Amino acid sequence: MTTLVTGATGFIGSHVVRRLNKRGIRPRVLVRPTSNRVNLADLEIEIVEGDLLDPPSLIRALDGCEQLYHVAGYVSPRPSDRQRLFDSNVRGTINIMDAARETGVSRITYLGSTTGIGASEGPHPIDENAPYNLGGTGAAYFESKREAELAMRERIEAGLPVVSIYPGYCLGPGDVYLSSSLIVTAFCKGQIFFAPTGGMAFLDVRDAAEAIVLGMEKGRVGERYFAGGHNLTYREFFERLAEMIGRKP
Repeated sequence: MTTLVTGATGFIGSHVVRRLNKRGIRPRVLVRPTSNRVNLADLEIEIVEGDLLDPPSLIRALDGCEQLYHVAGYVSPRPSDRQRLFDSNVRGTINIMDAARETGVSRITYLGSTTGIGASEGPHPIDENAPYNLGGTGAAYFESKREAELAMRERIEAGLPVVSIYPGYCLGPGDVYLSSSLIVTAFCKGQIFFAPTGGMAFLDVRDAAEAIVLGMEKGRVGERYFAGGHNLTYREFFERLAEMIGRKP
């Protein structure tokens, strides 16, 4: 069975490939020519060059594939990155899903974001069926993930065989782009002076990767699955970080 993974050079994607390797699977990975490949160094993979914004390259990459893990995405809090966020997260998702349909991929696992689902309005967790309530934030990343979510739901309703996984805040080894780990490094450098209200479900990136692979193996097509570890307020999270580095919170 031939499997394609997008986003394999990234934080979560590289761990998905490691989980596949442990199962004896040598996946095909979609890599842009300019990508940093340090996370691929010790993995058993077949590299195919392409770009989520280049549909013909996606058709070539998916040729003969039965499974697709769409893990690629772009994260940025900067308003100046709005176009790149929508290109990567919305257009890229639409392109790879349409290519999967065209090439007859039989099963897809999609890495979504809880920001495309919603957020709790009180001190309690949400579930996969929460109503979307982040439309007024003005955050380009949130908006891009919501549009990607809606595009995905349309294709699922049209028969695309997708299982969607939504991890919480992932931490662990291999974050070469300092995506999720940025908050940790900023705190350790003394650049965070207060804890915002609210919290998150924090988990080890390796557990998130396992959840994504289990979604492929056991998930029900059309379903959405949250993957979390420990629900912590941001204050509790920073207190734990402070304890680890021997500093007063």
